[in-house]
Amino acid sequence: MGGSGGMGGSGGGNPPTEACNNRMDDDGDGDVDCSDADCAAACAEACTGGADEDNDGDIDCADADCAMAPVCGKLVINEVDYDQASADTAEFIEIYNAGGDVMLDGVEVILVNGTGPGGADVVYGTPSKLSGLLAAGGYVVVASTGVTNIDPAAIVVSLPNPMDNIQNGAPDGIALFDTKSKTLLDGLSYENGTPDGQITAVMLGGQTFSLVSGTATTASDNQAAASPIRSMIRYPNGQDTSDDSVDWRATTQITPGAANVATPEVCDTAMLDEDADNLIDCADPDCAMAPQCVENCGNMKDDDGDMMVDCADPDCAADPACLPQENCSNGTDDDADMAIDCADTDCAGKSCGTNGLVCEAASMTCACPSGMTMEMACADLVDDDCDGLVDCADTDCAGNMACVAHKVTSVDYPVLAHGGKLVVTGNGFTGATVVKIGGVDQTFTVDNNTQITITNVPDTTPIALQDLVVTTPSGDTAPFQVTVIHLLINEFDTDQMGTDTAEFVEISTGVPNVSLAGYTLVLFNGSNDLSYAPVTALSGTTDANGMLLVGSPGMTPTPTIAFSSTSVLQNGQDAVVIYQAAPASFPTGTAVTANNLIDVLVYSTGQTADAGLLDVLIGPAGTPGRTQVSEGSGGAQETQSIQRCGDGRKNGDKFKVGQPTPGAANNVMACP
Repeated sequence: MGGSGGMGGSGGGNPPTEACNNRMDDDGDGDVDCSDADCAAACAEACTGGADEDNDGDIDCADADCAMAPVCGKLVINEVDYDQASADTAEFIEIYNAGGDVMLDGVEVILVNGTGPGGADVVYGTPSKLSGLLAAGGYVVVASTGVTNIDPAAIVVSLPNPMDNIQNGAPDGIALFDTKSKTLLDGLSYENGTPDGQITAVMLGGQTFSLVSGTATTASDNQAAASPIRSMIRYPNGQDTSDDSVDWRATTQITPGAANVATPEVCDTAMLDEDADNLIDCADPDCAMAPQCVENCGNMKDDDGDMMVDCADPDCAADPACLPQENCSNGTDDDADMAIDCADTDCAGKSCGTNGLVCEAASMTCACPSGMTMEMACADLVDDDCDGLVDCADTDCAGNMACVAHKVTSVDYPVLAHGGKLVVTGNGFTGATVVKIGGVDQTFTVDNNTQITITNVPDTTPIALQDLVVTTPSGDTAPFQVTVIHLLINEFDTDQMGTDTAEFVEISTGVPNVSLAGYTLVLFNGSNDLSYAPVTALSGTTDANGMLLVGSPGMTPTPTIAFSSTSVLQNGQDAVVIYQAAPASFPTGTAVTANNLIDVLVYSTGQTADAGLLDVLIGPAGTPGRTQVSEGSGGAQETQSIQRCGDGRKNGDKFKVGQPTPGAANNVMACP
């Protein structure tokens, strides 16, 4: 039997494969490593990590293969509008390509909540995926359907929902993330607070990233009343200095898909924040040199809108009008130069007292400029001896022919308020045709040959020392001097926190150093329209600014006239009134009256208007200025006072509320 045949030889082995990284032609096809098509996947340049994956001698972004990789481009979050009035229906995020062409595949816009569980930074919502080519200088706008003004050249990607996609902060953030390279391309943390109130540790692609570059921005998209339309922008357009506090700001010019625009502040009184820096008009440093924002230090107005008037404004600290001036009659070294009153050369030729006394330069004493000690001429309208009595009013002229027959000898109110009545006593008044004070005609009646009554001194009568002249059939009387004042309630504060220990009524006259004897401050209760205690005689003298302060005992500054105790003023609806009458005319429970009324303030602390007080003290409905002024309510009244903002007796429209300034200039804005 024949032997069995031998076994066949073994078949050929597996064909060799290219190793791609050993510089050998492993598969014998003539191509080595990455030059071999078999290595296309293994040799693609990763564009990050610092390795030359394709062995062409160029690493990462230096490799031409990475020219359009997102990680090698300059994509930035460029504009964000996350908050609109009421529902957020016009939200958008704008991406700007500040570099060369970029393929967006794998790039996502991710929203981050800075107040997740335990305060962690966490992703929320659905990432917006970008794709395709974005040319150099191009824009992508990720937007809700309510955004209608997107530049037509921009690529638009829709947000998932028609409204409320993007959270409003404190803090929140946006990440521009490359999912292929696991790289944060750009980030923004907004509505930032303390370092713990910034997004600095959000997990993306398995790594932790901060969305803050340099110092966090303080800009925000909050819808302030002064700038209701605004967004956050990089400015100048696309700027990235790696410092968010430098690169980001707010704007009122929203430009989705187009270059960012910043509007300068308009320095007017429209109360708009055009440049969206939360500083309005004159409060914005951009307006510091605008003429309408520079304080005029001597016009009694708040020119720059900072609630401080003239010398009370620090802007006026170096103004000559606000430097300490020597008062030449108060016995004090006001300007701290070791010289007092007339002994100070600053006082040479200036008034040092009433009736024309001046500081004589040679003797440095207070003297009458004429050097006379008695009235020398009795019809020259001059107080020759500076005793306050002119011509026939001076006893030195008794018996002088110019002072016999028709003359004025006395008045019942030497200090006469606008709106007041004056009884003039003298001789030869029968048939009088004209009575003038300070050259202004007065309304009067001739009571008899020795008495005339001026019924209502008009507000056009000049204030300060003025001549009273009566024209009679025998000619004009010699001038008789009276002091005219403009008597007003200037500031009022009835309510403070806790016990009312700083109540006050500040009264202005326009004339310094005059007595208000004969005038009375009366308080009326709006619940029954009757007077209540105390009834205060204005028996004091005005200060150098023509002001007189009536207030609580122990308050600062010390009032010229102090109430008998604290908590005497009712909080409204009530009224405070100045009358030309004696206190005895107003026993407690006196019905409200307009007789002899000089000025009035009907006030409240938020209550409805008291028609009874308004009708009697100011006038029936429709009367100009028939306004009850509120000091505030809900606690605000405890830190505010009612302050005069304009001239006008018996006119509630001439008051505003502000921080109390007893004894000092009011700090409210002027009113017409």
